[in-house]
Amino acid sequence: MAQNNAGIVRSILASWERGELSSLEWAAPEIEFVFADGPEPGRHVGRKAMQDLFRAWLGSFAEFGISVEDVIDLDRERVLALTSVRGQGKTSGVDLARAGSKTAHLFELHAGRVTRLVVYFQRELALAELGVGPQSVGPAS
Repeated sequence: MAQNNAGIVRSILASWERGELSSLEWAAPEIEFVFADGPEPGRHVGRKAMQDLFRAWLGSFAEFGISVEDVIDLDRERVLALTSVRGQGKTSGVDLARAGSKTAHLFELHAGRVTRLVVYFQRELALAELGVGPQSVGPAS
C-alpha cells in the first residue's frame, strides 16, 4: 500500500529533525521552492536551485536545527507542517530559538513526490493564507 501524503511529509521531517537535510530524493526534479516571506522572499525551480538555497541558508547558521510541532493534512495534495527552528547566525549572532522562530512548511505532493515546497518564516502568515485556525492545530502525531 502506498504511503499517504502526510506520512511522506512526516518521513521527510523526521530526517530534517535528525539533521539530514542533504537528500532530495523526495522532491520532484522540477520542484517549485518558495520563500513566502523572510529575508529573501522568492520562487525557485528545480532540485539544484533548492539544494543551493538550502546550503546557503544552513551555512549562515551554527548548529541549525528544526523541530516539528504538528503535521496537518489540508487536502488530497497539500500538507502543512508547523515547525520551529533553532541556531545562531554566524555573522549576526541572532539566536533563532530566542527570536521565537515559529515557522511553517507547505508541501504539495503528486504521485508521492513533493512538487512544491513553500517555506514561511512567519507561521501566522501561513495559517492566514491557508485558512487554518487554532482548532486545526494540535500536537504532532
